[in-house]
Amino acid sequence: MAFLKINNSDINVVPSSIKEGLDILKNSERALDGTLCVDYINKKKTLSIVWDNLSLNQLDEVLEIFSLNEKLSIEYYEKRPLSFFVDDIAYTPYYLGGVLRYKDVEIKLTEV
Repeated sequence: MAFLKINNSDINVVPSSIKEGLDILKNSERALDGTLCVDYINKKKTLSIVWDNLSLNQLDEVLEIFSLNEKLSIEYYEKRPLSFFVDDIAYTPYYLGGVLRYKDVEIKLTEV
């Protein structure tokens, strides 16, 4: 079984880590007496997929997969596939031996 599959396809650039989390959807406000009133709406899974160090070609491949404006079916660590959308993309360019590289490439996803 693959470490990470996007839309039923293995990803060629293996990530350094995949971090799971929960996004708790809520509405909160204060009453006149200062009491906090919170309405919990739902919980959605979040994923943070990180690559420590990528070349320009590898970064382009990752961005091509995740820059789509559509929901993605993602299967990781042999779990059932879930639908996610891209929430944020961040990376830091730097030079190593005169060659442009990218570190701390992070794709943040939220469950649909």
